[in-house]
Amino acid sequence: MTNDYIRGAITMGAVMIVQSIISPKISAPRNYNLEYVNPTSIEFNVADKDSDGKKESYAKINGKDYLFKMVNGEPKLVPYSLEYKIKTSMGGK
Repeated sequence: MTNDYIRGAITMGAVMIVQSIISPKISAPRNYNLEYVNPTSIEFNVADKDSDGKKESYAKINGKDYLFKMVNGEPKLVPYSLEYKIKTSMGGK
C-alpha cells in the first residue's frame, strides 16, 4: 500500500511538473486523434476529495473528476462519484 502511494505520488508529481512546463505551450490541436482526450481539456489536481485527511490525485476532464489511482501497479483513471467514495470506504475497490 505504501509503495503504491509513493509511486502514485511520484507519478503525479512528474505529471504535474511536465504539465507546468508544457501547458502554456499547448494550444487547441487542430489535428488530434478523436479517440483520445483533447489535451486542452485535461486538468490535474491534488486534493482531499473524500475528506479522510489524505490528498488524492485526480484529473478533471471536461469538468468531470477522475481519481488518478495505482491499480495493480498501473496508473488508472477512475470516475469519482459519491458512490465510489462509499464503496471504497467500505473496503471495496
